[in-house]
Formats: sequence, structure tokens, C-alpha cells
Amino acid sequence: MLRESSQIAGYKIKLSDVTLGLSDETHIPQGKLLIDLAEAMVARDLNAITDTRSKLLQALGNDAVVDAVAVAAAFHGFVRVADATG
Repeated sequence: MLRESSQIAGYKIKLSDVTLGLSDETHIPQGKLLIDLAEAMVARDLNAITDTRSKLLQALGNDAVVDAVAVAAAFHGFVRVADATG
């Protein structure tokens, strides 16, 4: 999903950045903030979620924040389905 969507959007990414952190080879608008939001969501840190969401709203707008949270929720669901089906 990430590889295809980034190619369609014209973003340059390095897939190892998913586990190793952002490198200079990955160019995603507000990528650091998006990672911060994902990490805050995984940690269930409401203060960090609220702070990062506010920064993203200012930087990218409401639609992008909704998309980011929806993608995070979808991946959370994928893991649950995979775990349940073995």
C-alpha cells in the first residue's frame, strides 16, 4: 500500500524508513509529524495525540489529518484480522 500510494502521489520513499526512521531519501510532506502521530496513537498518549494532531491540522489541513488517522486505524484492523485468521 505504501509503495503504490507514494508512487501515485509522486513521493520519493525508502521502504526501510518504516522501521528505521526517516532518512534523507524519503520525502513525504510533514513525514516527521505523521510518524509522531502514529507513535502517539500506538502509545495511546492522549496529550501527544492532541499536540501532534494540532500541528498537523496547521500544516496539512483537516482532510489530510482525517486520512492519516484513517490509515492508522485501517492498519490496526489489518493486524487484528491477520491475528484472528492465523
